[in-house]
Amino acid sequence: MDRALEQPPHLIAAGAGWIAQPGNLEAARERNAGIVFLRVSPAVAAARLGEDATRPLLAGGDPTARLQALLAERESWYRQALAEVDAEQTVEAVATQVAEHAARA
Repeated sequence: MDRALEQPPHLIAAGAGWIAQPGNLEAARERNAGIVFLRVSPAVAAARLGEDATRPLLAGGDPTARLQALLAERESWYRQALAEVDAEQTVEAVATQVAEHAARA
């Protein structure tokens, strides 16, 4: 991630757990990175993932319940983002809002 943050301005789609890893948020802030929290409910996230078996943190059990638990663990980190976008909208609406936040950063 450090190499990505050293490049000219661009969009990085970090994984959901990235922000909670020690040092990542601080490194992003030091480089004036604009972090946007794409908020989506656990139920919608689970529906979008469908039968995706490539997510080890969701293996076994109820994916919606696991996503709810992960959100509870990580939400305080997500709330430290520069901006928050309702990602349950259309792709176009989400992209427009992210671009607007990026332009202001």
